[in-house]
Amino acid sequence: MSSRKSITTILDNVGISSEDSILHFAFERSNELVWSWDTKTDALTVYGNTFSLLGFEDHTNSATMSFWTSHIHPSEREFTRQQFIDLLKGKIDKLDCSYRLKNTSDQWIWLKTTGTVASYHESGRATSVIGFLLYIDEQKK
Repeated sequence: MSSRKSITTILDNVGISSEDSILHFAFERSNELVWSWDTKTDALTVYGNTFSLLGFEDHTNSATMSFWTSHIHPSEREFTRQQFIDLLKGKIDKLDCSYRLKNTSDQWIWLKTTGTVASYHESGRATSVIGFLLYIDEQKK
């Protein structure tokens, strides 16, 4: 029996059977989340429990990149913003930065973001970015 089949069997036993459910289960129980950003609309979607971790339940895992960056610590905000700009302009191939983000309890928590351009317009402009978000507060403190 392969390890994949064993994991699937275990998850089936607790009522998790589809590939989407397996991914959802994994992200809900880890400190790593997937995010996507539509650069045309500025829509940012986070798959996992990030918004509840931050206390932003009213956003139901959806916001804008502008909303997100407005919560980054002032001393890291410009560097992080520049990393996203450099990624969109093709100056870097992969986004990789750590920063503090203020949650709704006015506490600063550490996150690490990685990402890459997922699609381009025919003009060559980046239209979507996807990546991972890792909660690293315990490692930083």
